[in-house]
Amino acid sequence: LILIQDAALTNSTPAYPVLYRLGQLHTNLEGHERPRAANTGFASLPCVMDKTMPIPLKKKCNSRKRTYSKAGCYTCKIRRLKCDQGRPGCRRCLSTGRVCDGYGVWGRETAISAPIPDTFQTTRTLHDLSTRLRLGPSNGLERACFDWFRHRATVNLCGVFGSRFWDTLVLQASLTAPAVLHALLALSSAHKAEIMGRSRQEREGTSDESREQHERFMLEQYNKAIACLRPYFTKTDRDGESARVVLITCMVFVCLELLRGRYVEGQTHLQNGLNLLCQLQAELHTPRTRGVLILGHPQESVSDSYLTESFSRLYAQSSLFGQVPGACCKPYAVSTIISNSTIHAPHPLFSSMNQARQHLDELFNAIHCLTARYPRKRIVRDAPKALLDTQRHIQTCLRLWFQVYKVSRLNLISQLNPRDTLSYPLLTVYHTMAVVMVKTCLTLPDESIYDSFEGAFASVVSACEDIVRAAVQSIVADTTAGYCSEGFSFTADMGLIPPLYYSALKCRAPAIRRRAITLLETVMDKESIWNGPVAAQVAREVVKIEEQGLWSDPSCVDINRDSLSHDTNDAQLAGLSVPEWHRVHEVVLDLSDGLFGKATLTCERRGSNGEWELLEKAINLCRTS
Repeated sequence: LILIQDAALTNSTPAYPVLYRLGQLHTNLEGHERPRAANTGFASLPCVMDKTMPIPLKKKCNSRKRTYSKAGCYTCKIRRLKCDQGRPGCRRCLSTGRVCDGYGVWGRETAISAPIPDTFQTTRTLHDLSTRLRLGPSNGLERACFDWFRHRATVNLCGVFGSRFWDTLVLQASLTAPAVLHALLALSSAHKAEIMGRSRQEREGTSDESREQHERFMLEQYNKAIACLRPYFTKTDRDGESARVVLITCMVFVCLELLRGRYVEGQTHLQNGLNLLCQLQAELHTPRTRGVLILGHPQESVSDSYLTESFSRLYAQSSLFGQVPGACCKPYAVSTIISNSTIHAPHPLFSSMNQARQHLDELFNAIHCLTARYPRKRIVRDAPKALLDTQRHIQTCLRLWFQVYKVSRLNLISQLNPRDTLSYPLLTVYHTMAVVMVKTCLTLPDESIYDSFEGAFASVVSACEDIVRAAVQSIVADTTAGYCSEGFSFTADMGLIPPLYYSALKCRAPAIRRRAITLLETVMDKESIWNGPVAAQVAREVVKIEEQGLWSDPSCVDINRDSLSHDTNDAQLAGLSVPEWHRVHEVVLDLSDGLFGKATLTCERRGSNGEWELLEKAINLCRTS
């Protein structure tokens, strides 16, 4: 077969039909099927070929022509069968015991390339297939980490909503790109080591030597992934495929660093990935939109949309936490970009929860871009008309989104399994938070404006409490199934922490913000850059700065741990309010010393005389961070 393939590659014409037939014979023999002459036009081919045997002639067949896959997986392409394009592997292959070789990292074939003869296309497919099969875990430890990633880490990383990037794109890329494979193994090893260190059951059955072995293995795979990326950076004419390999690996690196608590390194990877992603989208931009990340572009490929979605979600979460990468929003033409390229009116009905989530992501990204364009602390007069028009446009889209979301409720809930039912109320919580954010993003720097949204904050906290109660059964089921462990989980997606943290900072009603902080302390998970206990600790410090020394009876608003619970008498807290000159603005947490258990809280406060005061406070992070 190798000799015949070499002959085909040297344009030896007689080898083409033989190679084509051998490819089909090889595939069918693996599945214990006999070659079918009706499908190929060739007579049955004996197992031992005589050199003098004439090339079989084509025969006409009266049977109906079978449809075969042009955009399906590689296995169905070779077998000339219609592929159902299931994810991560097609059901036609899996149901017959075959290995589905995926759809390629870069999505469907484009019509831009020149047409290739069928025989040469088959030769190239066989060559690529043999190359891909040589990649993969090479020893027992690598196979164990790869299986851990597929069956356990991926479930956590996808979060409540699921992610095509983690459950499809990364796994497919690891079959063809060594850098992605090594990065995947490093992340899986770090995830397993973290589970062993946090979970009581796993910690009792695991020795320190085993955890150290996972740490060494993680560093080895990390270094191998970086070494595999070096050739991509030395290329002067880097193509789209090279950029995609780098971006996929970069996203894995971001999550790896965040999981290890190395927030600065994670932010650096995120910043570099956003810059490269903007370059990859260069063909989608007009001169005025160049350099800005665009979501949901109709000309974007499927794999690129997975990349854009994953990076934009991390960007939005980092921005809310006060760590704002600057690659997404440039100080020009933001209103044009938002109105023409980023925000689209929702469909009359959402066909899936993922579609509803994507539309809401676009709106969140638009809000962050608008905020970056015109920061509140610099506003001294009314915002320009163009930005106010953009603000009204976003508000209209949020209202339309919620109307469609309510109409689609029955259709969406019927598609969800019990574990995914938490996604519907969680999106409602994020919609409420988005409404508050967009209505306040262009106002004067006066924190008292949030007092008019006390009802919205109360609904957010109440909904989060309901979600936590409903999640107990799901958590127990996942722990039993081995998808997560007691006391710890890591996800690359959003969860309960951002809306609770936002409510604790912006709502000055003492009872509501204390409920939010209490709930944050119970969330032991890591949600990308977010950490429940750390977020609660930061919110507690903000409450202490704002409320200390305000009231004559400090016991009713004591910010010690015991009083920040539901035991606090709500009647004592009712009617209490924080004056504007005690409220802080622009809360930012510097986690550069996070590995040493320290962080720096920075915020600003405008005194009663109108002068701004910069406040800094060192925080000793809790051990669970």
